[in-house]
Parts: sequence; structure tokens; C-alpha cells
Amino acid sequence: MSNFRVVADSCCEVTRDMIGDMDLKFVPFSMTVDDTVFVDSEDFDNKAFIEAMKNSPNCAKSGCPTPFDFAEKIDPEKQTFIITISGALSGCYESATMARQDVLEKHPEAKIYVFNTKSAAAGEALVFLKIKDCIEEGKSFEEIIEITEAYIKDLQTLFVLGSLDNMVKNGRMSKIAGSVASLLSIHPILMGDRNGEIGILEKCVGRKKALNKLVESVGKMGVSISGKRAFVTHCNNLERGMDIKAKLEKMYDFSEVLLVENRGLGTMYANDGGVIVCF
Repeated sequence: MSNFRVVADSCCEVTRDMIGDMDLKFVPFSMTVDDTVFVDSEDFDNKAFIEAMKNSPNCAKSGCPTPFDFAEKIDPEKQTFIITISGALSGCYESATMARQDVLEKHPEAKIYVFNTKSAAAGEALVFLKIKDCIEEGKSFEEIIEITEAYIKDLQTLFVLGSLDNMVKNGRMSKIAGSVASLLSIHPILMGDRNGEIGILEKCVGRKKALNKLVESVGKMGVSISGKRAFVTHCNNLERGMDIKAKLEKMYDFSEVLLVENRGLGTMYANDGGVIVCF
């Protein structure tokens, strides 16, 4: 795999075992809560970040990597794929695209491609694993682009937030609506649409019902599941993540179901106790 490199923003939540001998370089997001900056790197303190968000009346804000951040990770001697969170959620895809253009101006012979995953967290991880599969199968640079873009078009992302606090703080939901939802224990099942934006699939009363509906919804998305890989991320709740993983394995014919804990940006989106499923 020495002739290939993958550059991913830090919302691509893969473990060392999943990376294997792949040349993968991360470009970190930063998250700010009041005056405290958290960098989404290897030593990111997830629990401290969650606590800071809970204790602040203000919404946590994210800072995406700059074009320079991406450019310095690109090796023009290698065929490079860049993976980013949905362009509808962040300026990260734009930064990566600008970095590609900058490097190509100096090295026009370089092979660099940027994938807008139109997803996040678990979705980005699945895109990385698909690229890795293709490389291991000996696919060419152009074949990998074609196969992976088709894969992204079929990706389904579903999630249940740990709480609605961030939606209220960032203005996506009024305080009154947020208070009513909390009092009534309303937990929406959210989904990523074809444009990479977030929509509501269903509203459930009670967290347990919402999580069960999340699993049930996997089989109602109108896409083939058999033989596909599924990816689950959890935010600071391993037991919940393992429960979702076990139910997916029991109910559906996935080739494998992977589970990891959210890092920084995934935590900011999912919030404490949130679960994301992508397949």
C-alpha cells in the first residue's frame, strides 16, 4: 500500500486495528466551549469535553481544518485520497478541495482526489474502509474513485442524539420546543439525506423506543443490506453501543458490524449517550 495515502479529517473514527498498514494521516478539527479549545487529536479528552458542554450555557463551536492543514499531509509522490465530513455540515470539504488545487499547481502530475462523504463519523469510517478494500484488491486510482463514489451514494446514516441541548444552544430548536421535548421525553431519529444534510426520520417518546426504532429503520431504508458492512459509533456509552451492535447483527445479514466510540466532532454532534449507525 506504499503507493497510496489517505488523508482524513478527525471525524473519520477508525481504530488502529482498522487502519492496519494503510498510510492514513489525520487532520484535526478543533472545538471551542466558551474560552476552552479542544483539539480533536489522539490525546483528546472526551469526558472533559462532554462535561464542558454540559456546564456551559453556550453552544460548542467547531473549527474545520484549513487548506494548509490538508496540503501538508499530501504526499505528491503518492496517490492520495482525501475523506471529509459532509460539505453541507462543514467547510472541511472546501478546505480539502483548495488544498488539492494548491498541491496540483506545484505538482501537476500528482494524483489527488477529495471525497465528500455526505456523512460523518461512522460514514467517514466506512468510506475509509471501502478505499482500503479497493487498494487491497489491487484497484487502480480511477477505479477506486468510481467504486467509492457509488458507495457514498448508497450510504445511509441514522442517529439518535444523547440530548437536544446543543440543538437548542445553536438555535436549531427554540428553548420552549426543547423544554417541551425534554419534558415529554421526545427523542427524534435523525438521518442524513442525499445532500448530506440532517433531517428528522421519526419522533419517538422514550429513549428506549427511539433506539429500537433506530434499529428497525435500518431495514426500511430501501437499500440492500446483505453482505454490507455496518458501523456504529457511541458517545460515552459503550453498553448502549454494544446493544445496538448486537441487535443489528441479530436482525440483519451484514457482513460485519463495527463499533467505536465517538471522538471530538462526533461527540459534539451526537452528545453524551448518542448513537450513530451507518451502512
